[in-house]
Amino acid sequence: MPRQDGSSPPLDALNRATALVASSRSRDEVLCEVLEAVCEAGGYGRATAFLLAGSGSLLERLAEAGTGGTGFPATVDPADPAAAVARAGRTGRPWIAVAPDGPVQEWSERAAGAHRLCVPVWNHERVLGVLAVERGPGSPAGRDEVDLLGVFANLLGVVVENRALHDAHESRIQQLLALQRIGREMTTTLEIGQLLALVVAEAVGLTGAEGGLLYLVEEGGEHLRLEAWSGREPAPERRRVPVGYGITGWVARNDRPLRVSDAVAPDAGVTARNQLAVPLHSGGRVVGVLGVEGGGGSPFTEIHEEILSIFAAQAAKAIEAARYLGEVRRERDLRDSILAGTPNGVVALGPDRRVILMNPAARRLLAVSEPPVGNPIGRYLAGGGFLERLDRILSGGADLESVELPLGSRDDPRQCTVSLFPLGERAARGATVVIQDQTERRRLDERVQRMDRLASIGQLAAGIAHEIRNPLTGVGISLDILREEQGLSEAGTELLADINREIDRLEALIRGLLDFARPQPVESRPMRVAKALEWSATFAQQCRKKGVVFRFEIRQNTKLRGDPEKLKQVFLNLAINALEATPSGGEIRLWAEPHRDDGGHWCRVAVEDTGPGLDEATAARMFDPFFTTKNEGTGLGLSIAHSIVQQHGGRMDVHAAPGRGARFVVDLPAMKEEDDR
Repeated sequence: MPRQDGSSPPLDALNRATALVASSRSRDEVLCEVLEAVCEAGGYGRATAFLLAGSGSLLERLAEAGTGGTGFPATVDPADPAAAVARAGRTGRPWIAVAPDGPVQEWSERAAGAHRLCVPVWNHERVLGVLAVERGPGSPAGRDEVDLLGVFANLLGVVVENRALHDAHESRIQQLLALQRIGREMTTTLEIGQLLALVVAEAVGLTGAEGGLLYLVEEGGEHLRLEAWSGREPAPERRRVPVGYGITGWVARNDRPLRVSDAVAPDAGVTARNQLAVPLHSGGRVVGVLGVEGGGGSPFTEIHEEILSIFAAQAAKAIEAARYLGEVRRERDLRDSILAGTPNGVVALGPDRRVILMNPAARRLLAVSEPPVGNPIGRYLAGGGFLERLDRILSGGADLESVELPLGSRDDPRQCTVSLFPLGERAARGATVVIQDQTERRRLDERVQRMDRLASIGQLAAGIAHEIRNPLTGVGISLDILREEQGLSEAGTELLADINREIDRLEALIRGLLDFARPQPVESRPMRVAKALEWSATFAQQCRKKGVVFRFEIRQNTKLRGDPEKLKQVFLNLAINALEATPSGGEIRLWAEPHRDDGGHWCRVAVEDTGPGLDEATAARMFDPFFTTKNEGTGLGLSIAHSIVQQHGGRMDVHAAPGRGARFVVDLPAMKEEDDR
């Protein structure tokens, strides 16, 4: 009825409800206000909105307004024939109930008085739910009232549908944002196992599934192998599936997504599953299948299929990239292990002479402590015509160059062969530099030659000593007879004394020759290196008398097996030679420390001086018998010392250059601390 001011309560309520359709407030808030407008428009004690569940098996109460009447239940079974709400939802037509628990009937203009009036909520030719009101008993519901409630019901349908579309839009946006985020995560996950697990986990999250599986096609293309899964404990039984078998095999064979909703009877004892599987593509072919599964509730939709297909395309690219990078990494690791294991230095150079790669051996030989990549090779290797040879390689003027170069430090000099080869095509021609350390080979060759030479000299020396000693003995006997003769003059007596002194010198020489030719066996036992250097304090006094600085250091008192007396003889001989070669104001260094190389563990003892040094030819003959740089002496001291070191299983070398002093190095096999045998 119109008011005195001309307004109409039903129209005012309808206008207010219509304005709420476009509200940005929550769905439940808008529904409650629309229901309040319904109560106001018809004078109803209570108005309730029901919504059909997704499966259509239940009507759920969404919102309610008003306080009159007995109220409606929270849920209604659409199959309940005694409920007007159920009948309206199932038939899509208005129904009435004479009383809360009274009989129900379909509404018509001839129907009796209605206590409850239920009209369907339509949208896009389908029933979404029911609008139910409670009114005064006894009076019939006319067409105008039913039509007005139908308008309100349509408004409720629009509100519900708009909110569903809004939620779906928001969900789609969130899914697309999730796809972007997941895409970034996948590009940073390069380990294939982690990536496959991430793909399954994210697929489950994107679709709201309960579990997921990822199969990859095996080489040969006839089977799929399970690589990752989520949400299943224990793991699936079928780890290997033929192409064409089951949902996974069907998708792989037909290259199409597949959605399956299992319809299993409740008494079958089997849980119904909803499944969705999409193919993974790479290079225009199917390389795997990504699947998700849920319970027996809402089935997967076309939107789920679309989202999972988009994600599968991203995942396939990430998997392909991870596989490729894995192969690259394995090849790189193999190359690095080869380069790291080779004793030769390897350096790769670009056309601009800058370092592209340098293996550990090259860094050690060139004494490179900084990151070398990008630096010019001339910073590390420039002498001996190397750069000129490098230019010929880079310009294409030669395909192989080689040069002998001294490398290393003064403490560890190295003789190396540096070879150069082209690297790459002529358009971007670089160079490969291979550095071969020839030091040990040359030292070994020198030792072999020296041992051969010493063996020959030893045999000769033993023969000479024997041949000289026999007549020398006769000479001695003759001199003894002459000494007993009467009447020798004073001059004759002095002459005999001179001859005896010369005989004694010859005897000393013969003993030295025999010691060199037939060295006495060493009496080896466990000892510390300091035992063989006990003479250092007395030697320091001799140095001070000459004005020479003596520096002595045992950096670690290494355990070894040796003859202390013979080793004392070796080291004292080296020290005395150094003192004789060092002028006043010079310096002698004697030090001992553990040393390790490819041959094992050693005890290294070194004697260094600041004397005039030695040229290469002199240094090469230092251990030869009878060779000496002194004005006096037999030249057997270093030869005998060298022989003693060899008897101990060690090695002795000399490093010297004119004007730079000399350094004699003795390496003796070291013992383990726990080894006292």
